[in-house]
Amino acid sequence: MASTLISLGPDIWALPSSLRMGPIHFPLRMTVMRRNDGKLIVWSPVRMDAEALAAVRALGEVAVIVAPNSFHHLYLPASVALFPGAKVIGVPGHERKRPDVRFDAILDSATTPERFAELGLNDGLTVVPVAGCPMVNELVAIHHASGSAVFTDTVFNVHHAPNVWSRWFWQIDGVWKRPALPRTTVIFVRDRVAFRDSLGRILQHPWQQLIMAHGDVVEVGGQQPLLDWLAANGGPARLPQ
Repeated sequence: MASTLISLGPDIWALPSSLRMGPIHFPLRMTVMRRNDGKLIVWSPVRMDAEALAAVRALGEVAVIVAPNSFHHLYLPASVALFPGAKVIGVPGHERKRPDVRFDAILDSATTPERFAELGLNDGLTVVPVAGCPMVNELVAIHHASGSAVFTDTVFNVHHAPNVWSRWFWQIDGVWKRPALPRTTVIFVRDRVAFRDSLGRILQHPWQQLIMAHGDVVEVGGQQPLLDWLAANGGPARLPQ
């Protein structure tokens, strides 16, 4: 596990990590974003050793911790303990999976802009819920100062695998050495119209850098995997005005 925060641009950092599920090794990434008020948002927390924790605290006060989809909650209790003053944000499904965590809010596609503002999630960033995929319920953060979109499981880009089982898995999933929507995530889509609309809403914001929890960051042209998937799947049913 790496202990060093990596700068990804103005007011945004990443902490790389990894996770093993059976023979499959997942690259893993936590993202830290600074709001306009100087406080921090920890997005998809990972395990932090003393050095990583000190590096995060040196950046400023952690105001919000976000578990951005229903699968990314493993390290949430530890992060809540490390930053007890932070608001804790989850998505539908976390109340059942994480009864050991007190959530300040559970956010979904029906969450209003006013509610995002109350929670400090509109200060220097825009959060877009991905609708139509209720097994995942992903939140995507668009961080304006760095021109980044932060995904979790909606886009992967895996370039390194420690064993043949991992490499085969990523090849089958369609994300080996290329940024793409993984087949395993798309399987969970139940409302393609709502899902396509959500991708269209994300694309309407100006960003270039694609950051995801699993795989290499795409510094320029990060919108292309979404555009490619939409082109192959009927495009957005409608774009928001």
